[in-house]
Amino acid sequence: MLAATPGGLILVAGSPLARRLRRRLAGRVGRSTFSLAPLFTGAMAGAVLNSVETRRLGQEIRADLRRQAPAGGPAPLDAPAPADGPAPLSGPAPLDGPPPGRELPR
Repeated sequence: MLAATPGGLILVAGSPLARRLRRRLAGRVGRSTFSLAPLFTGAMAGAVLNSVETRRLGQEIRADLRRQAPAGGPAPLDAPAPADGPAPLSGPAPLDGPPPGRELPR
């Protein structure tokens, strides 16, 4: 049985038409599931391998950083650079206005 509403038509749950529609949709889902099963299996295997490899890479990076860390811990960011090392990182340029040579539209 159908019921008309301002938003469209609604199938009444116990009606024969609703049962036919439910059976048709269930059959379609079943056929789709079987045809997509290889795809889902590959996606699951890829996700597991990706997770394992990401964890392994993270552990390697962490171990490498620990090997390279100075004995006394990391130096503060504002500490002077060692004589043989690179200059310390500076913060971003202040945002006082447009870049040199560019005017703001008026």
